[in-house]
Amino acid sequence: MPYFTEFIGIRMTTFLNTAHFIPLKRTCEIMEALCGATPSDGTVALNLKLAAQRLEGFECQLKAALLKQTVLNADETGSKVNGKTHWLHVVSNAHFTVLDKAASWRKRHPVGPRRTYRACPPVRTSC
Repeated sequence: MPYFTEFIGIRMTTFLNTAHFIPLKRTCEIMEALCGATPSDGTVALNLKLAAQRLEGFECQLKAALLKQTVLNADETGSKVNGKTHWLHVVSNAHFTVLDKAASWRKRHPVGPRRTYRACPPVRTSC
């Protein structure tokens, strides 16, 4: 079933879990109802990891585009996860938005949000 694995498995489970904030177990139940196949929680987590890896270049392009802007919106919101504060950072302009999560903002970004974007390797495109 390569079609299920590549198209539905990765894209659909990632879409349900990230765009609609559906928990892993419920994502698996939805996939069973829609496709007749039940991925495990581990499969959904692997699909999320694969999607993140495939989008790394695109994310760096977005960050590079934001660095060129003269005006940016930056915000951070803290929330507790298992008793520990985690931070969601948003940097955006009228056209682009990048979200970044961190367990400790000061450790990862000692001089502010713009430092985050300098860590990307040079963007290379081949069309």
